[in-house]
Amino acid sequence: MTSSQLYLRLLDYIKPYWRIFALSILGMMVAAATEPLLPVLLKTMLDGTFVHKDETIIRLIPLFILMIFLVRGLATFVATYTITWVGNKVVMDLRNEMFNKLLSLPARFYDNHATGNLISKLPFDVTQVTAAATTVVTIGTRDSLMIVGLLGWLFYLNWKLTLLSLIMAPVIVFIMKTISGRLRIASRNSQRAMGDITQVIEESVTAHKVVKLFGGQAVRRPTL
Repeated sequence: MTSSQLYLRLLDYIKPYWRIFALSILGMMVAAATEPLLPVLLKTMLDGTFVHKDETIIRLIPLFILMIFLVRGLATFVATYTITWVGNKVVMDLRNEMFNKLLSLPARFYDNHATGNLISKLPFDVTQVTAAATTVVTIGTRDSLMIVGLLGWLFYLNWKLTLLSLIMAPVIVFIMKTISGRLRIASRNSQRAMGDITQVIEESVTAHKVVKLFGGQAVRRPTL
């Protein structure tokens, strides 16, 4: 399953909480909209203070800047709180669905899979997948709008310098894509390692009498 298919599948679990999710998207959009407004007001304040020496600008622009920071702070809080709330609800639903699925699986499945690996999927793997999904939503909404707004302001100031700075964009995209692939592999290895650790702990606790009987306390597994 590709990353896009995984994210689309996760969206089905968000549907029951679409109102709160929409509120988080709205908060991200408001927070992103305040980002390009700040350099606009700073330019207006600097020009009005040091160049034109406009007393009205000197008095009003600092108030507008404070209002922008206030709006940004409230919007960021709403977006962070709501997306975290939705993420926790999705984690709960996924865990319930996975637990019900485990109860319906035949005995042959448990014979072919380590108990520790199955246990680690509920508390660890589900949380990682949901955290990655919420991160993608945040980056795709807030950061994308922020970049578009700032690029629009840069093109307004000097389109030639802006185009010159965008020469590095393909290099940055290539680097980010390479890093993303490596992080995906590292995440899978981390999930696998957590399953191995859970398996060792589960076996050690469940069979502690056998471990003590054969003097296995001195044995150290490399995964630990």
